[in-house]
Amino acid sequence: MTGIYAAQQFEIKPSNIEVNPGDTAVLTCKVHNRQGECAWLKDGKVMGKIDAKYEFSREPPDGDCSIRIRNAKIEEDDGMWQCQVTQIALTDPTLTAPEVKFTVREPPVLPRLKTTPIFFPLGIHVDKPKTWQAVSVLDYVFQKDHNGKMLKCVAIHAAYETLTKEIRIPLEVLYLPEIRLEGQPVRDIEEGESVSVKCVVDANPQANVIWKKSGYSSIYALKDQIEFMPVKRSDSGVYSCSATNDVGTSHELEVNIDVKYKPQILNVSPIHGATVAVYNSTTLVCEAEGNPPPKYSWLQKMGGDGIEWQQRGNTAVLLIQNVTYQYQGQYVCEASNVINGHTYKSTSAEISLDVTVGKKKAIERVTVCQVQSHIRKATCRYFIFHFLSNMRFQIDKEQLLNGKCRSTKLAGDSTFQ
Repeated sequence: MTGIYAAQQFEIKPSNIEVNPGDTAVLTCKVHNRQGECAWLKDGKVMGKIDAKYEFSREPPDGDCSIRIRNAKIEEDDGMWQCQVTQIALTDPTLTAPEVKFTVREPPVLPRLKTTPIFFPLGIHVDKPKTWQAVSVLDYVFQKDHNGKMLKCVAIHAAYETLTKEIRIPLEVLYLPEIRLEGQPVRDIEEGESVSVKCVVDANPQANVIWKKSGYSSIYALKDQIEFMPVKRSDSGVYSCSATNDVGTSHELEVNIDVKYKPQILNVSPIHGATVAVYNSTTLVCEAEGNPPPKYSWLQKMGGDGIEWQQRGNTAVLLIQNVTYQYQGQYVCEASNVINGHTYKSTSAEISLDVTVGKKKAIERVTVCQVQSHIRKATCRYFIFHFLSNMRFQIDKEQLLNGKCRSTKLAGDSTFQ
């Protein structure tokens, strides 16, 4: 049974706001019947939840997606903000509010001189003890491997009790997010299985992960891992993940979720069978679905001691030209594909093909059941038409002119000698 849900919609949309530096402000965004995840974008980039800075709930029970911005700074917070709620189905759009301007006021700076002159009364002796200042500048390119390590600066002077003094500071190296995927499929994904793919991120500062699905402009998920439990054929597609922090955005990595499923015949036509005059043409059509795309076989039921099937075609459309009596009978369409080394088949119901001469229908088709060539003896099945008064027999297209036919019933087995 398919779930029924009401569409989510904005109850209150954000509006423009101005604040002083250091203030705390709230951008209000409330959603009626929220079912997706709340997300905030600043200048087009997804913003994460940061303690003591950006506070909001991704899945608020009451639909309040409002964001609280603490200690407002023009460098960090001034810009265009937007409230979004992710889709809950592939056919639904992402709920997106218009962008609003968040303005952090900057107080004017009093005029000042770069250097202020000092005035001394005439005749006053001015003295400044001689001091020396040593400045050491470290010019070095740090790598991300240095992050978290200690940097030590050592000063050496004879006046120090221990000849040296030092200071240590921890290094915090900021770098772009680097990502890799875990859980990429290594075999065919069959419908109904569980699939989980994780986007593993190495970044400083912490990064936010974004998943997108090819063909859709909206965000698919705002978490490091996507799960399909169970996976459906509608989940098929190319999914890409990327990560963003204050330094920048990583490259994208893609994973192809190609969901395989068994073949299923959707339609066979003509559904009530076909009637065709001898030596004319007719067409049988089979339509099936499956992934990988199924291969087709048209099979005709043959008579004899047991039921046998003869292949008449290997495409979805079976075109029979110059129809003869041997094509009369029951046909089925068979669709097959291979998933993880296993062959799956789907067979249609039987449909009839009747061959006529004028308005008369052939009762049986010719089938040689037993041939004893050394004594020129054959047991065969033959056609009987309502107007037919005589018959002829052939073996390997050679007509037996002098043979005799012994029949025990109007349409059935006859023996020729």
